[in-house]
Amino acid sequence: MGRLMQGAAIGVDIGGTNLRAAVVDEAGCIVHHLRTASPIVDPSSGRQALVQAVREVAMQAQRRLADLCGVGIGIPGWMDRVRGELVFAPKMAHWQDVFDLEDISREVGLPVYVDSDPNVATLGELWMGAGRGSRNLVMITLGTGLGCGIVIDGNLYVGAHGMSGEFGHIIVDSLGEDEPCDCGIVGCLERQAAGPAIARQGRKAVEQGDATLIRDFADGAAQNVTSAMVFAAAAREDRVAQAIVQRAGTLLGYGLATIVSLFEPEKIVVGGGMADVGELIFAPMRQAMKTRCYLIARSYVTVPLVHAELGDTAGVIGAARMALFPQAH
Repeated sequence: MGRLMQGAAIGVDIGGTNLRAAVVDEAGCIVHHLRTASPIVDPSSGRQALVQAVREVAMQAQRRLADLCGVGIGIPGWMDRVRGELVFAPKMAHWQDVFDLEDISREVGLPVYVDSDPNVATLGELWMGAGRGSRNLVMITLGTGLGCGIVIDGNLYVGAHGMSGEFGHIIVDSLGEDEPCDCGIVGCLERQAAGPAIARQGRKAVEQGDATLIRDFADGAAQNVTSAMVFAAAAREDRVAQAIVQRAGTLLGYGLATIVSLFEPEKIVVGGGMADVGELIFAPMRQAMKTRCYLIARSYVTVPLVHAELGDTAGVIGAARMALFPQAH
């Protein structure tokens, strides 16, 4: 990677709840970090909130914007790199005509780079986290959605238009699930195994009167059930909850088997809120990946699943890396 004269950049991670911004130096260390409410609900004021966060974090880090080399932004969606347009962002669809990189760049006076939040998290883990030293890896993020970043020969693979890595929309065995995903297709992994799917199956168990701790955690009301309650019940060896988590982990493992067959990475880094439950989800994922991938089943390769290391800071670190080393992105 080339080395720029300026020693730091700003990374921004725009989520559904929070906007995080950080000044990050060339060594990957966070100089200063701030968190504020996400601006995605109101695009008319959201862009100004984004620009203000950039200015504020620089000021708090005692850095002049002019001395920084750029701003990297991770968003819950995709920019078409050919047309320079926001083309797919379910949580930011109303930003279609507002998220203009040239305008934002003019306002902050710096080059601005953008990518999907799974991709910037992957860059963060590759640079400073669980992916350090790897040349070929895949990172998946498990939560409300299922994201994925792919690194090939040390570089992030983004596809022809920047929209690769749709792990959540791999089609897998439906195991009885026949409702379409938000994308309109039946059989998407995200519809069946992400956080909302686990919560939905927990609600169904409560509604049909299954004997489960999930009911107690939800105060007897099915509409209160969350995926966290299902995981908590599974951790206490509740059989209903364990079956739900086992099913989700199995389906995720099927998806990972496809990833391994296509890319044969050195490792798969697993992040996101669901990864924090540890072996409850890792064990069925690992087993299903092995049984559905002949490369692993026949011991041709070993592809470990490893927990992401950077947590909530992966996005800002990876976003800053885009601005620090744009030629490597």
